[in-house]
Amino acid sequence: MDFSVLPCRILITEWGKVEHAAITRTGDKKNTMSFDGSRDIPWAIKQEIQNEIFGENRIAIEVFPETKKLVDVLDVYHLWIFPKGFSLPFGIHPTRDKQCRVVNRGIPKNIDGLVEGGAEMLGINNENGKCQRID
Repeated sequence: MDFSVLPCRILITEWGKVEHAAITRTGDKKNTMSFDGSRDIPWAIKQEIQNEIFGENRIAIEVFPETKKLVDVLDVYHLWIFPKGFSLPFGIHPTRDKQCRVVNRGIPKNIDGLVEGGAEMLGINNENGKCQRID
């Protein structure tokens, strides 16, 4: 798979200089948009691109905007890369990342399909076959 990475712009924000980059799959000049997902770029490839071009010690995010601000005319993926040393006020790793107050959204009605560890992340205790919220 071949990809094109276009550094679009540098934004001056309250967090410092944030770089905006656009990533797209190349090699198919006829098709710039797929409706079957065939031109999607896997997460691991985006992570590799971010590491190789911007550095392994930088945080990048991909934004999924509210519908009224959505621009979806080509299979282009946008990353915003934060300055070195920047850290988000939250993270996905419960012991290594900054943590903030969590609002429990309740217990799913059917927890049979939860992946291993998913119940803990949702604040569910499943001891002795009984499900209950962890407060």
